[in-house]
Amino acid sequence: MKINPRTITYVTAVAEEQSFSKAAERLYITQPSLSQHILNAEKEYGVQFFDRRSMPVRLTYAGERFLAIAKEMDQLDRQLSREMDDITCNLTGRIAVGVSSTRGSRFIPQLFSRFKSRYPGFELDLVEDSNAKQLEAVRNGRVDFAFTGYTQDDLYSHLIAEREIKLAVRRDLVNDLSPETGSVAMTSFSEYPFILLKKGRGIRNIADQLFSDNNINPQIAYETSNYNMALGMAREGLGCTFVIDHEIPLPDGLNAYSILDCKEKYQLYIVYRKDTYLSLPFQYFIQLAREMDQ
Repeated sequence: MKINPRTITYVTAVAEEQSFSKAAERLYITQPSLSQHILNAEKEYGVQFFDRRSMPVRLTYAGERFLAIAKEMDQLDRQLSREMDDITCNLTGRIAVGVSSTRGSRFIPQLFSRFKSRYPGFELDLVEDSNAKQLEAVRNGRVDFAFTGYTQDDLYSHLIAEREIKLAVRRDLVNDLSPETGSVAMTSFSEYPFILLKKGRGIRNIADQLFSDNNINPQIAYETSNYNMALGMAREGLGCTFVIDHEIPLPDGLNAYSILDCKEKYQLYIVYRKDTYLSLPFQYFIQLAREMDQ
């Protein structure tokens, strides 16, 4: 029995969103169309993929096994296609790339441009999300490569950049500290409100580690998933935030200070599955990524 690739996509979306309506929005189709397609597939296999009585919607055991086996078959199919592409001179293909919107805006345009100059027939798809979701997208095959602030042992990764983490504060809020050296101690800000990125972001992991190392129970004024939003709030004096050195120009009125005794660095990795077949275009993409000055 041949598996319909669309069935894999639809079942995966519902499983990840835990909702038929949210999955339909993500897939840009109507909910009735999505529900009918899955019902038809369940009828064909004689099982139910989802327990529709639970809230949120959950996969049944049959649904879990269907996705696990289907994704393995899909990965084998992609590997076969890539090996065939190598044989036919790699004239066409597709690479799905995951990245955060903030970091991606700095280097993805140049990376894609250089890649396309050698492989103009290749499609490059961009998927923007948090670090945690990017790692999961690599695992389940939604993306071939992801650029993330950290990695995990079950995946291959290459470190391609390392940056200092600094504390960004509105200038007039640190007059009393007079940091002549351009460096500040975290303990000097124990009573200040903080604007932090949400859990799952690489820079948030570092912030939490800094709080722990300095025995600070932070006053979290706001949490956001948007790096530029955090900078804008800091500029308005709503709190201080953490920034990646040389990432993007700071808004007027903000100063970025090195943090005394900070051993943490923001690291950027290119991550991919260990069973990924690295065709010549894939190898070239990794090479370009490792050469980029992030």
